[in-house]
Amino acid sequence: MLKQFNVLIKEYSDIANDLAALAERLENPALFNSFKRQSEKIKNTEFHVVVIGQFKRGKSTLINYFLGSDILPTGVIPITSIITRIRYALSPKAAIHYKDHRSMATDIRQIDEYISEQKNPKNVKDIDIIEIYYPSDILKNGVVLIDTPGIGSIHKHNTDEAYRYLPEADAAIFLTSSDAPVGELEMKFLQDAKEYFHKIFFLQNKIDYLSLKEKRESIAFSKEMISKVLESDIKLYPISAKQAYEAKQSGETNRLIESGMKAFEEDMEIFLLKEKGHYLLTSYEEKLYGMIKELEENIDFKTTILNSPVQTLEQQLSLFRGKVKDTATLKKEALALVEADLKEIIEDLEAQIKEFRAVQAEEIKERLESIFDQNKEMNGKDLPKLLSQKLENFVEEAYTDWDKRQIESLKQAYHGIIVRFTGKLNQGIDLVNEITYAVFKLRLAEPIGEFDLIDKDTFYFKFGSSSPAFLGPRLRDFLFLMPKGWRNRIILSDIMKRVDEELEKNGNNLKWDYVSKIKDSKYIFERAYQGHIDDTVANIQGIIQKTMELRSQKKEDIQTQLLYYEQLRDHLSSIKIRMEGLKEA
Repeated sequence: MLKQFNVLIKEYSDIANDLAALAERLENPALFNSFKRQSEKIKNTEFHVVVIGQFKRGKSTLINYFLGSDILPTGVIPITSIITRIRYALSPKAAIHYKDHRSMATDIRQIDEYISEQKNPKNVKDIDIIEIYYPSDILKNGVVLIDTPGIGSIHKHNTDEAYRYLPEADAAIFLTSSDAPVGELEMKFLQDAKEYFHKIFFLQNKIDYLSLKEKRESIAFSKEMISKVLESDIKLYPISAKQAYEAKQSGETNRLIESGMKAFEEDMEIFLLKEKGHYLLTSYEEKLYGMIKELEENIDFKTTILNSPVQTLEQQLSLFRGKVKDTATLKKEALALVEADLKEIIEDLEAQIKEFRAVQAEEIKERLESIFDQNKEMNGKDLPKLLSQKLENFVEEAYTDWDKRQIESLKQAYHGIIVRFTGKLNQGIDLVNEITYAVFKLRLAEPIGEFDLIDKDTFYFKFGSSSPAFLGPRLRDFLFLMPKGWRNRIILSDIMKRVDEELEKNGNNLKWDYVSKIKDSKYIFERAYQGHIDDTVANIQGIIQKTMELRSQKKEDIQTQLLYYEQLRDHLSSIKIRMEGLKEA
């Protein structure tokens, strides 16, 4: 069995090298580099496990747990912007690989300078991949962990990076979170990702956020959603990566078991010991067939260009430019509808806050009056202070509870609008793809993804002074000279006025926070969409230029080029026959 495994590994490695050589002959450096990586991976019998999921799900924290050290940067905002590959080594070290093929060693403690979106925005440092070497048991025997940027953050290039690595991975850890239900973006990503993997581990992080009842409901919902996409039952591991990491650091075995990580870790170890070899060969075989398909499409693309009359190409390209203009018009029309929908959300929000304020004013006044009656014997200094503090507590308590409910409703309303908006815009992108496919036999324009309401929180409670100073220093001094009955009536009257003032002031602050979230989210989405269209057009214009250069060659040169591509196609066919022979052996 081991001998047969080694023979297949050698054959697959040789085939990957042959395919890389073909990519080089096709003058496609991106494919060549990707295929060379696959060749090295097969040669070293590496098993790449990619950690995927939406941003802020805790992917980097999970990997830090496996490493037993705080190596990868973590935080409450989207952090990881670069794919990070983690391999076994006797001592910790790191290497930065740039897109221009330069590489340099770096201190492992400095990698956040390159990984994080904050310190390397939109990958301005032009990094291709970061490699970390670390003495962790899980990385032994060829296992390589891959940390990917989170999908669905406001940084679209992060989602693109996450997608980029899928074809090179052999298995996946798909991470969801208990603090937010499984969303459409995650389901779409899983739908796209499932074709690359035969083995996916499903984890639901942050279970320590939930009560036992909430945990059961959340896990059942996640399992149902994921099973629908995969069309099969799944096993979902409820975990707390943060709790597991802390327990591992402090040596608290019971807390580690409570985190749920131990159960997952044991199952993963069994898989790596007993099933990895089978999945490895299956994964390598599929990767090689995928590489063959990419080369066939590349050859089809080049031969289509060379066989197409210049006049036909120019007509199709003119059509394409028209479709790009149509997309801009479509965006303008869709934005007008979005503006109207968002205005309706804001107006509805204002009405709800006003209604809530009126109800709360009555309740808070009743509660304050009750406290006043129970403490009317207090002195003129302490009674106003007590009532003021209680008022602030009641207002904060009321709006905090209301905010938790309202924000979910707001997110759903916003998401519904954006789904309709992206649907409209993607119709335009589909039209663009029809043209590019007719010309190049390639669909060059990717659909725009959905953007949820941003999580930034600018709301804070603002109150008047919680000391008796709200009565004014002179009046406060005069109160001590008044009969207790008069004094108390003034104190009660003043605090009742403040109920309406504080509810209105903080209600307006909360409304402004919601409006800011909506407007900023819309602005970010607009910019991302426009950037997406601009990048697509720039990419296609580059192909247009190359098209015309190829087509401007002499007829004899074109025939020579076509013959060359047919020879490459024949070579590919012989590799496919070789692959079929290995399957039968």
